[in-house]
Amino acid sequence: MDRDFGRRRTNPRRVRNARKVVALFAVVVVSAIVVIAWTNSSIFARETEATFVDSAFGTVTIQNDGGQTTASSLEDFDTPVQLSTLDDTGMLELVNRNHAASVLPLREDMSDAWPDVAVINQSIGLHPVALTAVTELLDSGHAADYGPFHVASGFRDWATQALLYEQIVDSSLVQPPGHSEHHTGFAIDIVPTLLVQQPASLSEQLDGTSDDERWLAENSWRYGLILRYPLGTQDITGITFEPWHFRYVGQPHAWYMWYHDLTLEEYLQQLRASGGYDVTIGKHCYAIRWSAPEDGVIYVPSDKDFTFSRDNKGGYIITARTEAG
Repeated sequence: MDRDFGRRRTNPRRVRNARKVVALFAVVVVSAIVVIAWTNSSIFARETEATFVDSAFGTVTIQNDGGQTTASSLEDFDTPVQLSTLDDTGMLELVNRNHAASVLPLREDMSDAWPDVAVINQSIGLHPVALTAVTELLDSGHAADYGPFHVASGFRDWATQALLYEQIVDSSLVQPPGHSEHHTGFAIDIVPTLLVQQPASLSEQLDGTSDDERWLAENSWRYGLILRYPLGTQDITGITFEPWHFRYVGQPHAWYMWYHDLTLEEYLQQLRASGGYDVTIGKHCYAIRWSAPEDGVIYVPSDKDFTFSRDNKGGYIITARTEAG
């Protein structure tokens, strides 16, 4: 499925000529709204069920999108547990200029990226699940005659981020120490190998238009990764377009954000407002729920495998998965 990953929200109601006939103007506006409503999903109004076909994943069916959960679906999350007993993956933690990382892992918590993937520095580390995802993504790209690619950056500790922040000229390209996704080990900078030896900065070399960059942006979701700072989202993310920066969030979250053209900020906002959604992707059924603990207690499913992640905004996302019937 080909999509323009750089396309973001445009305003179809821009008035070019205030003196045009009112009736004609109204027709144009209404037509534009209909087209956009048909081709783009809104963050506030979504289908209750939709189907998407992907060559690798098969049929994807979205159910209860926007929180219209069924009674049976809600009943699955009926087991109270103490937060302190759950393994918080942090995979969906929001880390940006307004939300500092709640946990600062150590380098020894990471896996060495090399030799699993090509790197510009053999000291680069990544969270183990992120490394697996990136390895599979880049292997897939190689098999499809894209790339080769290098990982330019992964985990950063506080001191490294502080030094980078002090040296950068354009602060819209780098978060201050404590506020970088690179602290989590889930953020990865990926660049075409041909550019590795070039003296120019990434922002000077990459603009998202090359075949290699477009392939990464269009296929990263298959491996649980998202293009974290898409074109036209600086007012939301606080960072300018970075076609090299990817973030591991896992499935079905990566697929959902790609399909609905959402940033992580928007996705978490929607989950908080709606409560969650259900989706079947290929052989797996997922039930996603956002929840806020009460007296340190949260409700989880008793009969399903699930993962659990803080959102760094006071809530938690529970991702339950079963095999599709």
